[in-house]
Amino acid sequence: MKYKKPPLRKSEGTRNLPFVRSNCTIAADFVKGKGGDCLEKAIYGMAMPFNDSYWEYDHENKTFVFDKTNREAVVIDGLVGATVDHDFSRTIGVTGENLFLQANERGVFFKLIPDSPFGHSTYKKVKRGALRYCSCMYFVRSARRNYQAEDEAMMQARSFGVQEKVIVREYRRIILFEICLTNNPANKSTFCTTDENHPLLQGVTWENTLDGKPRMKLENRQPFRPLHIEKIEREISEIERELKELEERIEQL
Repeated sequence: MKYKKPPLRKSEGTRNLPFVRSNCTIAADFVKGKGGDCLEKAIYGMAMPFNDSYWEYDHENKTFVFDKTNREAVVIDGLVGATVDHDFSRTIGVTGENLFLQANERGVFFKLIPDSPFGHSTYKKVKRGALRYCSCMYFVRSARRNYQAEDEAMMQARSFGVQEKVIVREYRRIILFEICLTNNPANKSTFCTTDENHPLLQGVTWENTLDGKPRMKLENRQPFRPLHIEKIEREISEIERELKELEERIEQL
């Protein structure tokens, strides 16, 4: 006698069917719960650790420059973009659309929901470990030298035979306007992952970051343009216009 599978009752929906594929805008691997809520594909990470340092070497002045970060100094700009390797032509997200930021005592964290072919390609790279770190760009509005830390650092450097000068700056106010995924970070304490339960994300919540509005599926994202660059360009255009008017008046005299 052949076994006949009983029909699926409407009330069961797809609650216990992990093999059912979803046709949501953001692709999901399975459907859960009543109504078929989608599990999102997202990239998570920390773009800037606090109470840590970024450093660079000034070849012209033979000086190591260390910049120390802290929570109180960071202001998140009104428009923040997400890129790959700080390349604005490879933009994968912006705040207000598919990029969400949270800052706590440990650093600046982000959640990015891919919504374009390049974004999904980047997601796959992060998932398989081909992209592992993050970086960020910001304007320094105010910083102060920490001379005591400089003296201690130079004494330690001299003990290893390093003769270069050392400058240590502590940020007092910076404006963060871009984050990026990269394998060449200025600070390897950063990370990116596709695992929302990653241990380093403990304590970071994303409540109220999604407003329920449907997201468009984009063919391409426009290159990110920071608000400050647009403001500077407007100011330059205004100055050029005023100079042109002044030249015309001079010619009329």
